[in-house]
Amino acid sequence: MKKILKNAPVFFLFLFAASLLNPVFGQDTQKVAPTDTTQLAAADTTAKKEKADRKRKDSFVVYIGANANELSVSPDQFNSDTELGYQLGFNYRRGKFLYWGAGAKYTNAIYGLKAVDSASDSSSISVKSIDIPLTVGLDLLFFTSRLFTVRTFVGVVPSFVLNVTDDSGLDITKDDLNTFNLLGQGGIGIDIAFLDIELGYNMGFQDVLKDQESKPGQAFVNLGFRF
Repeated sequence: MKKILKNAPVFFLFLFAASLLNPVFGQDTQKVAPTDTTQLAAADTTAKKEKADRKRKDSFVVYIGANANELSVSPDQFNSDTELGYQLGFNYRRGKFLYWGAGAKYTNAIYGLKAVDSASDSSSISVKSIDIPLTVGLDLLFFTSRLFTVRTFVGVVPSFVLNVTDDSGLDITKDDLNTFNLLGQGGIGIDIAFLDIELGYNMGFQDVLKDQESKPGQAFVNLGFRF
């Protein structure tokens, strides 16, 4: 008993020292998992893409319009007058300052045409086609384009003839036409809220009539609704 009491101070000193050392050696040795940089990079990329998508300017337009048409024909064979037709279609645009567009339209282009020796006062042919306008342009006021903007555009228009109606007395049928034509296009557009207005000109690179000088020219104006 005396021996135990004699060694008690040493025992309590040992316990006191152990209690002081315990916070050092008793810390949570579980390692914190390193941050997964791959997942963070992927999340950052996704966030940037979503932010870019929110800022992206795109629109869908349905429209109807009028066109004025003429044929560049040989004056030794034909007389050609400007006649009015119409078109209707849709167009998709995407971009901000620099944008591109693609769409499709049904066009009824009417050309005044008659033989030089014809006694008729007026005659025409009506060429119905499906056109595929492909454009690029500049949106000059892209930062306010949802409310108001002015645009310029250029492009190409592949055109596929569907049918022809001949009121010229020349007995022209679809077989007398080149059923494919490629046109160059240029114009300007004005967007006011949901309204879309375009004015432009199409110039054909190929003849409308087979084996005849008859390149088409077409001025047009469209009124559309933008979504």
